[in-house]
Amino acid sequence: AYYPLINFTPKTNITTLMIYLANSQNRNIGFFEVPIIAPYGVLQQQQKVEKNLELMIVAILMAFGLYHIGLFTVWRKDNAPLWFGMLSLDMVFRTASTGTGNIVLIELFPKISWSTLFHIIYISGYAALPLFVLYMGSLYPKQTSRKIELIYLLLGILFISFVLFGTTQFFTSTLPYYEFIALTFVIYSVWVLFQSFLAKEEGSLIAFTAFLFLGATIVHDLLLFQDIIKSSTDLLPYGFVIYLLAQVLILLLRYTNAFRLVEMHTNNL
Repeated sequence: AYYPLINFTPKTNITTLMIYLANSQNRNIGFFEVPIIAPYGVLQQQQKVEKNLELMIVAILMAFGLYHIGLFTVWRKDNAPLWFGMLSLDMVFRTASTGTGNIVLIELFPKISWSTLFHIIYISGYAALPLFVLYMGSLYPKQTSRKIELIYLLLGILFISFVLFGTTQFFTSTLPYYEFIALTFVIYSVWVLFQSFLAKEEGSLIAFTAFLFLGATIVHDLLLFQDIIKSSTDLLPYGFVIYLLAQVLILLLRYTNAFRLVEMHTNNL
């Protein structure tokens, strides 16, 4: 959602605000939140804080995305860093195109069209599913199912094609179906991570705990988009940053053990 700030000076004791809405492209019409009236400077300061926080999150996601892709170029036998790096960069576009402060993409490109912005929002959202599926499959090959992975991959590609080849009026109407699929994937991922925890794989407890937090933010945003709960904050980027930090630790442990085994075998030879 984008919340512009408009300044005005009341001329009388009673001020009447008339707001006209027009929408022929998006299935959702109206305000995301009730307009707020506050003394001059209050909302500006709040928006400034939110803007700086979103810029920080974008920078963190960008840095770690490039970092993981760099890891893959050094050690190409493991695809997990590649998929996680691409997922992080996908979240960069997601975070930069949404937010409660000034939207980062609008700040960088003031003349960006509403249609282009919505295409970026939906493509980045729909692309997160297949990228996360590929990442989970490469990180937990023993616990994941190839058939289930293929189903989610095909569904993710299908919804991306809706955005690429459909009108905004059409692909915005597909959001509830995607949200249901995303919810089933959250449940499936929890099961995969729990199986990894039962197998006592290294870092499984960290991964399971971090994903529960990420899953909670995903469910929060799904309820938010369906207007079931009242909130003005998209929590997914924050949940993903926490999950990202956990995954950095897990991948670091994996690479440390891998190099330790290589060194041990080298010494034995």
